[in-house]
Amino acid sequence: MIEQNQMITFIFIIGGFVLKKIETFLTKLEIKVTVDLLLNYIGVSNLHLGDAPKNQEKRNLL
Repeated sequence: MIEQNQMITFIFIIGGFVLKKIETFLTKLEIKVTVDLLLNYIGVSNLHLGDAPKNQEKRNLL
């Protein structure tokens, strides 16, 4: 019975660790996407090749 309880505790600890890693990754991804959208809006980002001419026009306006 003790071994089973230890196993359940171990699974919960590992599960919590994995969820924390996923949460951290998603937060970083969210920040990156937000920054990318902001840069794209002001015409700095060339990451989206389809928007490159529009970005150049925006830069010329600035």
